Amino acid sequence: MKKKTIKVISKVLILTIGCTLIVCNNACFSLKVKTYSCLVSKYAKLYDLEEDFLFALIYAESKFEVDAISSKGAKGLMQLLPSTAKFIAKKSGYKGQIDLLSVDCNLTLGCEYIKYLQTKFSDEKVLLCAYNAGEGVVSEWLENAKYSLDG
Repeated sequence: MKKKTIKVISKVLILTIGCTLIVCNNACFSLKVKTYSCLVSKYAKLYDLEEDFLFALIYAESKFEVDAISSKGAKGLMQLLPSTAKFIAKKSGYKGQIDLLSVDCNLTLGCEYIKYLQTKFSDEKVLLCAYNAGEGVVSEWLENAKYSLDG
């Protein structure tokens, strides 16, 4: 009888801890989104980007982890590679120090990069592919009949 009671209590305890962790994780994520909500909205307006698009991109790239660093070396909320950041900083005339773990720098250069890609790719899906894989790679895909219907 005692063994069954202990097993039941153990299972209830495990479920309770599991549910608590899920709620805490969701609350922490929600807090991260709220923390950057005003800034993301500000940059969306500043760069004439859809706010939902920018939120979705940041979520997909970093899950709103400011100090996220990918295995390829992409950094920050918008997961920019240092080489991409340098390129777009020069192209856009950005005068600040390039610190991709700085929220303002990362959002500025990320939005500048999106605006730049909009001049190259009119289709949003293709633009997102270029943002993730690089414009050169996507341009090659589009030119290759194996990957593109109109290549």
